[in-house]
Amino acid sequence: MGNEIDPFAWKNRASCRGKKTALFFEEHARGGYTTICPNCPVQSICLETALLYNLEGVWGGMSETKRNRKYNKEYREALRFDAQESGTYIEDYKL
Repeated sequence: MGNEIDPFAWKNRASCRGKKTALFFEEHARGGYTTICPNCPVQSICLETALLYNLEGVWGGMSETKRNRKYNKEYREALRFDAQESGTYIEDYKL
């Protein structure tokens, strides 16, 4: 990745680090994440990243379904525009 900014560097400080990934996908997420996410030090950036990159599963303590209900397309586009302007958005970033 060279000198580019890693938009997921915050994950090293996440409370979910090392937890089973299945806990964070809706078919398995039967509330397991609700004990992990609320006190996570990076919860807000986690949620913002999910909105910015249109990620699947639970991010920032919110399921994909809840994020889609709460945050509309215009909000996500504005968030992406701001990140592009600040140079923190990487178009084809892969996890």
